[in-house]
Amino acid sequence: MGEYPRMGASTQYPDPSRIVGYMNSNPSWFFCKMDGQNWVGGPHPTRWEFTVADNGEYGWMKDTAISSETNPLPNC
Repeated sequence: MGEYPRMGASTQYPDPSRIVGYMNSNPSWFFCKMDGQNWVGGPHPTRWEFTVADNGEYGWMKDTAISSETNPLPNC
């Protein structure tokens, strides 16, 4: 599963073309969710979650890569 960084200082749109790390650990945890971002499909088609990859890099994971329901996460 890939993670994606923030783009720019004032916008948090994930950039799916730039992978900063991977999350292979289970269970995983997430800081918050953000809707209205790049299209990923699934039940929350524009949702990404902010987290930390296994290598310690902060980034975004697309909602379709997460098996648990992400509605309980706070908004970023």
